Amino acid sequence: MRNMAMDMLKRSKEIIRKEGLLVFAQKSLKYLAQKVNRYIIRYVGGVVPNRPDLVIFGAHRGESYRGNPQAVYEHILDNDYELTPIWITRSSQVYDRLKNENKPVVHMNSIRSLQTLFRANIGLFTHQTSDLSPTGRMGIPSSLNLIYCQHGNPIKGDPEANPDKRTHKKKRNEQVEYVLTTSEFQINQRLKTRPLSEDDFAITGYPRNDKIFSNPEIDFANNYSHIVMYAPTHRKTESLEMKFFPFEDFNPQKLFQKLEEHDILLLIRPHPDVTRGTHVGDEYESLRHFLNSLGGGAEVFTRKAVGRN
Repeated sequence: MRNMAMDMLKRSKEIIRKEGLLVFAQKSLKYLAQKVNRYIIRYVGGVVPNRPDLVIFGAHRGESYRGNPQAVYEHILDNDYELTPIWITRSSQVYDRLKNENKPVVHMNSIRSLQTLFRANIGLFTHQTSDLSPTGRMGIPSSLNLIYCQHGNPIKGDPEANPDKRTHKKKRNEQVEYVLTTSEFQINQRLKTRPLSEDDFAITGYPRNDKIFSNPEIDFANNYSHIVMYAPTHRKTESLEMKFFPFEDFNPQKLFQKLEEHDILLLIRPHPDVTRGTHVGDEYESLRHFLNSLGGGAEVFTRKAVGRN
């Protein structure tokens, strides 16, 4: 708690120094209003009778349509389950797209989204509860059962493996019924960063990759003897101009030669925060080949594109 207070004080000083007292006052009022709204949603929503069949979905702070929630949402729509799935989004683009596809969707900035949030029995999300709620983290009814689908499982360790942050996450995890993960190894990794027990996890196995082979936009992938996926780690503290191969002995020509020699297609899947930047590093400008159909700003780098000095 003390560390949280110190962090808040530090952020407040930084806002005042960089943006002035007026901006600080505006942001403080907005923060207090969000706090009040969160309590209203959490406790008032908790006494509204929910619908056992109503399941809501959201991703990436309500801004995207992707990830595990998307897969489960579409699976329910394609099959005869006695469930009512609804996607919640704050993105007008996502809203219009799903509306045009006749899929059930509500805009987060609407009265209907609050009604849906109050009545829902289960919620699936990728990042945090702001994926589902207009008031951000913790702004969900106490009666809503959550399934945390995750959006990426670091294998090198988690920067949030910090005892001070475990207490902060405790309330956020109180309503989480299950956390989806890929293996026992990942359970052990997550237990270092989340105040959860092994019973809270559900192992799904590794993600499907059939989209790589069934998508007509990248049918050239089938022309190679081997396909290698490389997904470099990105941290919030890093520059958006990340280098995909940050190794002192890295030689693009040697990599190109190996790919040619073994007839390999190299797929590079950077973090979406990187692909949302204006560029991903001038030295790899020629490697940029975006395929939005894979979701999240996937990039496919053909073997010939790697051979640049």
